[in-house]
Amino acid sequence: MKAFKAIAALALAAVLACSCSLLSSTASSNATTDGSYVNANSGTNTGIALLSLYTQYTADGKLDLTNVNNIVNLATLASNIKGLQNTDLGNALALAPYVSGLISGSDNLVNTSNSSSVLSTLSSLSGLNLSSVTNAASSVSSSTLSSLAGSALSAITGTASTAASTASSSATSALSTLAGSALSSVTSSSDASTATSALTSLFSLLK
Repeated sequence: MKAFKAIAALALAAVLACSCSLLSSTASSNATTDGSYVNANSGTNTGIALLSLYTQYTADGKLDLTNVNNIVNLATLASNIKGLQNTDLGNALALAPYVSGLISGSDNLVNTSNSSSVLSTLSSLSGLNLSSVTNAASSVSSSTLSSLAGSALSAITGTASTAASTASSSATSALSTLAGSALSSVTSSSDASTATSALTSLFSLLK
């Protein structure tokens, strides 16, 4: 039990660290290119985020925007589809690198058969104002990740009851960073709701 709780805490820390790192590098890339680009890197990042959202969707039966990972992954996706606003979806040559990255990043969840439908959905999302989502994702701070790692270590070295307590505290700490106005702004955002509905419709086709 102690080992299981420790692994759970470490896994949560790893997922959040990876997602936040991806979001951070994406923001940096967008700052350099003014966000108006489609290339293999943005396609790969979109694919990774899309796969994570789809995996959580199939597990929960819905796309829950009170879930920390979903918020971070939707923010990553939003940052990497900006270029689709200014790209003709009929221009296969211009989109080829992006689609290639999208397919590899999603581990073939997106493929040549469904890529047109996926691109159509992503393009429609690119014009939405998802700042509430990206702001909420940014609130998952490095201090929270450090707390999660420390709790995981305590779970490894402590007693079974301590392991359970620290693992629970890790999850609570991560969720608390999204409490209050940040989380409220996501759940009350009409554009975030539109994005959720569009992705839910897309995911139902990808099953």
